[in-house]
Amino acid sequence: MATFPQFPNAGVGVSGEPIRGTITLQVPATAAHTAIARSAVASTVAAVGATADDVDDLRLVVSEAFALLLDHSHADALITIHLQHRDELINVTLITTTSNSEPVLEQSLSWTVLTTLAESVDVVVQPADPHFELILNVQHRVQIPV
Repeated sequence: MATFPQFPNAGVGVSGEPIRGTITLQVPATAAHTAIARSAVASTVAAVGATADDVDDLRLVVSEAFALLLDHSHADALITIHLQHRDELINVTLITTTSNSEPVLEQSLSWTVLTTLAESVDVVVQPADPHFELILNVQHRVQIPV
């Protein structure tokens, strides 16, 4: 299974309650579900107090990452999204299954947009019988007004 950084500290939501741990969303790997993923991440990032610009950036980051995974996901695959927040760093990990052991992501417009907006982008492909697991780990630095 995929690994992603563990952020023990979390932000504070609009209700004043801390947002802790990892938020996980799993949706079918279809273009129709991109909006759900975008909205869930944007709502969560807004809840920790990120600026409107950062919320918009992360919405676009998720759209482009989702598009990359859609291009390579196996038929009937799901995309799992793990979202974590620690201080000014937002970590979004997207995972799907693929039949391609060496997907080429770096030559697309989505990759260019994603790597321009994000602090870092890592791609991992690992065996997941009978297919492969394609993992995008994206970190984005946000400004949270005090």
